[in-house]
Amino acid sequence: PSGDGGRALRERRADLRRDRLRAPHLPVFVDAVRRYLKRDIDGVKRAVKQAMRSSDPTAYLHRWITEFYPGQQAHIAQVMLPIITAYAAVVAADAAEEVASEPPGIGEFAREYTQGLAVREANSSAGQMRTLVNDTPPEGYETVLTARADEWDKKRPAKVAANEVVRAMSGVARYAWAAAGVT
Repeated sequence: PSGDGGRALRERRADLRRDRLRAPHLPVFVDAVRRYLKRDIDGVKRAVKQAMRSSDPTAYLHRWITEFYPGQQAHIAQVMLPIITAYAAVVAADAAEEVASEPPGIGEFAREYTQGLAVREANSSAGQMRTLVNDTPPEGYETVLTARADEWDKKRPAKVAANEVVRAMSGVARYAWAAAGVT
């Protein structure tokens, strides 16, 4: 097919292929997010209990946030790197096929993308915790922070996974197309 109708058909086919690539990977992403969030959720609940036994719960929680989240960032990257790498390889192959090219190596892309994901997620959690600590009187810490951790457990894996399969796919496709000289 040629002309605008042919282009529209090719775009619809590409969208269908991308949907077929995303769908089976989504549960893998959900599981991985759930795994790295478990450390976060358990850490928050332990920190709140310890903070309530300390002489200054607010200072304790601020110190805990500062000390915990760099390690959580590394944990997120460790959990997600193999998943991002495998997903990126599949998406890069598909994107390269779209432009009749060979897929690029995706190791560097996967590492950089995963590091960005880890930073976003750790900063999100730390930021939410800081805001709640700053906006809640100490006697409410246990209720409010535990409720947020429980909310993360219920809602965040699906939300983050849905966002990341799309975000990663877009980034990998652009990377593959750029490697093929398509701008």
